[in-house]
Amino acid sequence: MKHDIELMRDLLLGIEEADEFDGTRQIQPVVGMLAVRKDNYSQAAYLLTQLVEAGFVDGRNSTMPMPTISRLTWHCHELLDIIRIIRVPDVWAKLKARMVTVSSVSIEMLGKLAQAEVGARLGLVH
Repeated sequence: MKHDIELMRDLLLGIEEADEFDGTRQIQPVVGMLAVRKDNYSQAAYLLTQLVEAGFVDGRNSTMPMPTISRLTWHCHELLDIIRIIRVPDVWAKLKARMVTVSSVSIEMLGKLAQAEVGARLGLVH
């Protein structure tokens, strides 16, 4: 299964914004929660499983298709702070256009691209 970087971004931002993912309990996301839809359930489950494995999300992978999750990790919050600018639609469109030129982009690379964009907007990078 391929990484869908846009769905990954939507899942992480959804976890960050949802009050129930405060670390007090394990929750198994269902259709209608976060960016999980009936048509992308398997892909969302796969990505959330990988996000748990990579240490971006605290949770438990199980034999069920969807892991249970409790909160974002410090590492993920730092990453989201770096890539906060991609919430701006024109910036996200620009980054997606740049990513089309390569076969895949890791979430860390996406953070570096966003960081470069922030630097350019602040006049720090020429």
